Amino acid sequence: MAKGTCSHDLRKDLVTMVAELEHRSKVASTLQEYEYACIGNPWGSNTKLEFPHFNGEGLKGLLLRSEYFFEVGRITLENRVKVAALQLEGKAIEWHQGFVKIKGSEAYESWDEYVKVLGARFGSHPFDDSLAELRNLR
Repeated sequence: MAKGTCSHDLRKDLVTMVAELEHRSKVASTLQEYEYACIGNPWGSNTKLEFPHFNGEGLKGLLLRSEYFFEVGRITLENRVKVAALQLEGKAIEWHQGFVKIKGSEAYESWDEYVKVLGARFGSHPFDDSLAELRNLR
């Protein structure tokens, strides 16, 4: 009789574990659907949206890819600077920290203003090529 009880207990535990696994699977599926609804990924769950990294080089490409990302991901104007700041590296993140130190919470309010000052710091300047050519003459 003890064998039957042990077998019955194991079966009961197994049924409980399967039910818990099914519940967790449903919760995970719901969370994934919510996540995609929030970021608005129109290409399904197999397409990963990733914001471009920026280290101070290639500002034009960054801005173009950023606009695409914001549109596809449905990122609000209020969150664009914060999303962009998450992917800054090297000189760019150092510059950003200084910008935030000067502007405070206003640093995150306007994407257009941020792009303007980002361009002033990392954009191409008409004298850059001339200075590079002069350095290369040595």
